[in-house]
This record gives sequence, C-alpha cells and structure tokens, in this order.
Amino acid sequence: MAKAWLGRLESAAVSEWTLASDLYAGRSFRRIRDVANGLGCRFFVVSAGLGLLDGATAIPSYDLTLSPTGPGALRQRLTHAPLPSEWWASLDGSPFASSLKNLCAGRARVLIALTQPYAEMVGESLANLPEIDRNRLRILGYGLKPYLSPALRQQLIRYDDRLNEIIPGTRLDGASRALAHFAKLVATCPLANPEADQSLVDTALSAVQLPVPASRKRVSDAVLAIHVDRFIRLGLSATNALKRLRSEAQIACEEGRFRRLYEEALG
Repeated sequence: MAKAWLGRLESAAVSEWTLASDLYAGRSFRRIRDVANGLGCRFFVVSAGLGLLDGATAIPSYDLTLSPTGPGALRQRLTHAPLPSEWWASLDGSPFASSLKNLCAGRARVLIALTQPYAEMVGESLANLPEIDRNRLRILGYGLKPYLSPALRQQLIRYDDRLNEIIPGTRLDGASRALAHFAKLVATCPLANPEADQSLVDTALSAVQLPVPASRKRVSDAVLAIHVDRFIRLGLSATNALKRLRSEAQIACEEGRFRRLYEEALG
C-alpha cells in the first residue's frame, strides 16, 4: 500500500500543486503559520499523506487519512490496522517530505503542536532523534503523555484551562493555541531546559483566574437538534455554534456529542 501511494505521489501532475502553507487552511494551521511568519520562523506541517512538509513546498492536493472512516481512510484498504508509526516511517520516501533530523539540527527550540492521533504517529520518530536534537523539542497539546515515549515526556509543555482566558477556543484547537502563546513567551529567550520553559508558562498562567463555571442544563439529543438546525441556518461553524449554545442558551453539551449531531444534521 505504501509503495502504491508513493508511486502516485511521484506521478502527481505539477499543474495541480499548491504551497503546503496554503493547502492546509484550517484554523489551527492558520494560527501557527501566522505565528511563524510573525516571528520569522519556518513553518512545517505533519501530514499523514505526504510526510513532514516545509510550508514553502509545492504539493498536490490529496485524500488519505489515518482516521478509521471516510473515502480516504487508509485502514479500509488494508487487511489489518497498521500502527500509525509504521505508516509514518513509510512516508520517508515521499518526494515532498523534509528530514526531521535536518529540521532539528543546529536550531534553538523546535515547537510542535500535536493532537493525540498525530502524537501516536510521529512520537517514535521524535523519540529516535539524537539527544541533542530531542532537547530542542517543545511539544504542545492536551492529553499527549500516554501517546509519547518516556524519552519525550520532559519535552511536553503543560497548559490547563486558564489558556482559554488568554486565547479563547476549544480542546480541538488547544494545541495550536498553546503553541501560539508559548512561542511569544520564549521568542526572545535563549534556549533553556524544559523546566525553565515550563516555569515561564506557569508564571504566565498564575496571573489568570478561571471564571466561576456557569450552571448549564443538560438536554436530550432531540432538543439539541432544534438548536443545531438554527445554527446551521445562521451559517455558523460547529465550533462557533457550540459557543453560542453554551453562552446564550446555557445548555451543557460535550464537544464530541455536539459535533456528531452537527455532522448528522448537515447530512
């Protein structure tokens, strides 16, 4: 499967290529790209289809994912569920991929925002870097510890819900928000050990007080569906709709449940 996929990448039509920094246009990607540009840093993308991408690399659009469902789901084409790290290793042969080792060599901090599936995919490669390069890594994201080797856990920079008061958002974009905040904290600081960097974060968070939690009511899926239909008619994204549900309707709803209902309503 990997050989067939890499063959397709080799034959991708040049006329359909676009810059990686433009192709990945989600909120989290845009936020990190803008932070990198503002600080004069290079911007890279961890791509499950193409490998580690320099934002300035021209690439083809594609549809391949490690998610279990969807038309581009890799697992539906295999007789077994591959380890995400196995697939990532195969992408070393991608004609568009950059070398992780070269990315880290000789730099100060390398900031990496990850969700749990992507931490599972790239964690082994990060752990196998030479110690001098691993020491440059600062990994940001929620609930990543179980998905990373013990060799990387000291590189984790911890944030909590006080980040929401500094840069509002949801758990879904928590890694990018943490990276954006951390990057500005250390932008003018020489490379230090992870404990010193964590201390900067702890000091910044200590000045923030969490608001008293609002008392929100729980409702059935049928009631939620009425609100979802209204939000869709207003043209709201699922993220903004959930904010409105909580702040205006004072209804409690877990993010995963709300997104499921939103996707079902969209058809």
